[in-house]
Amino acid sequence: MDTSLSDAFLQESIRHRLRPHLSNRTHRPRKSSLAKAPVHPLHFSPAKRIFDTLFAAAALICLAPLFLLIALLIKLESKGPIFYYSYRVGAGYRVFKFWKFRSMRQDADQLLTSMKELNQYQVAETEPAATATLCPICQAGGASCGQQLVDKKGQLICESQYKLAQTSQTGAAFVKIANDPRVTRIGKFIRNTSLDELPQFYNVLLGDMSVVGNRPLPLYEAEKITTDQFAARFIAPAGITGLWQLENLDAAKQIALANEHIEKKRVLSGLLVGSTYSYGSVYNLADPTRPVGGANPFNLPAQSLYNVGVQAGVSLYSLLGRRYELQKQTLLLKQADANHKLGEREVRRTIINLYQEINLAKAEQEISQESYQSADLRFKLAEKQFTKHEIKVDEMVTVQEFYARARTAREAARIKYETTFLMMEELIGMKVIDLMNSK
Repeated sequence: MDTSLSDAFLQESIRHRLRPHLSNRTHRPRKSSLAKAPVHPLHFSPAKRIFDTLFAAAALICLAPLFLLIALLIKLESKGPIFYYSYRVGAGYRVFKFWKFRSMRQDADQLLTSMKELNQYQVAETEPAATATLCPICQAGGASCGQQLVDKKGQLICESQYKLAQTSQTGAAFVKIANDPRVTRIGKFIRNTSLDELPQFYNVLLGDMSVVGNRPLPLYEAEKITTDQFAARFIAPAGITGLWQLENLDAAKQIALANEHIEKKRVLSGLLVGSTYSYGSVYNLADPTRPVGGANPFNLPAQSLYNVGVQAGVSLYSLLGRRYELQKQTLLLKQADANHKLGEREVRRTIINLYQEINLAKAEQEISQESYQSADLRFKLAEKQFTKHEIKVDEMVTVQEFYARARTAREAARIKYETTFLMMEELIGMKVIDLMNSK
């Protein structure tokens, strides 16, 4: 098989494995040429992407001598490649190669199975998985068993058998070994100093990661914890910022903030600016240029006079009441902020309750689907028996009624689940798939 095609199959397989329990409606996939695997693009802001690229490029150039030194020490101690990569899950459930300096022996993965007893997360042994791609019920009825997954070899495998195989390989979901003997001496040093993480600047340069962000999960961890319950964290925080229930509270907070700002600037409101204008001959009475004992100034013609000045005054209310008015506006702002937080809590409670209803509806849908598959299998077997005259008409009617009830229950569970989901989208004001893609 071609290497690129093999990697593509592995990518699709990983995406299937990561989210077998996530609802199809919450994580609706885009079209893919290989399988119906969810594919989500990365959404980084241009400014953040430019910063990450420049920072990663500068770091790789400046740290090049250190890279060469570490590479030389790794080669001198143990055989094998200098770098090691593992598949990790990044933003939008995108799978990428996570690069590090190799800190273990070359055969570390092969030694893991023989070291199960050293695993701190070791659990009870599990029976080995069956090699068949279908469970016994599916083999008997000729129908698929749940969701069909694609393994690393590009082959289909039953979902239930895959889960059993994953657990039986190491006996535990996670692996952690104290004083791991697979770690080399230089590997222990670069781990303790985090120097083994330096090649991840290359991931940042490729756009797989960001300089600042959540650490990507290994596949076996993401497979266990990536469920609808954990996906709920993507809904509540983003949904609360634009909910219509909080628009009035936001407006009240903005008004209180504006009033407080206005009150702080109100100290100049008591200043008055004015001018006066007079017309007449009174000015002549005080004219020093007129000789004493001259003509009667009242007999002189009237002359106009402009008298311009500035009058300033501050009211007692502005002086004495400004402090208390400012305190009042500050308290109103705090009250509006408290009401907003209280509204957020109420909305969070509503979202949590509604999300639990979605989980319950989903569980009911899964149970009804299993019942329908059982009824469908029973109906097909009964049809064959009825054709061969092995069962009577009344027995066939009973099977048909059971099949009809199971089919009706499955449809009712589906409608209930979709209705609850629509209520969630109505509450947050946007489609959940758009909300997930915007992260």
